[in-house]
Amino acid sequence: MDIHEINVGKLTICEGIIRLQLNDRVDVKVRDIEEIHEANQKLCDGSKYCLLVIVGKYSSVTPEARELAASKELSKNRISLAFVTNSLAHKLVVNFFIKFNRPNTPTKLFSDENEANMWLKGKTLSVF
Repeated sequence: MDIHEINVGKLTICEGIIRLQLNDRVDVKVRDIEEIHEANQKLCDGSKYCLLVIVGKYSSVTPEARELAASKELSKNRISLAFVTNSLAHKLVVNFFIKFNRPNTPTKLFSDENEANMWLKGKTLSVF
């Protein structure tokens, strides 16, 4: 499996699902969202993909970065987006992101990575 290192974590791809493991204690900014998007495009070779984000401990995302991540421009090849975290603080932030930033693709929060993968696989199958 190819591992693509970026400033805030590691990206891998398997069966049309890109897995982003965020590092602990990172503050994700606009430039990081742009880097993630560019890496996603390279990994999927411009094809449609699902994105699984494993939230790192004590990490955060700036409001501007959340807004960009939800934009139509950055989600045009993204089928769906799933976040995995067990942190109450991160769950609040992700729920805020879903309700107020309104990502352009179906987005869901999970506590279990396997459940998130199953949901994403279902979204992938419905597109292809």
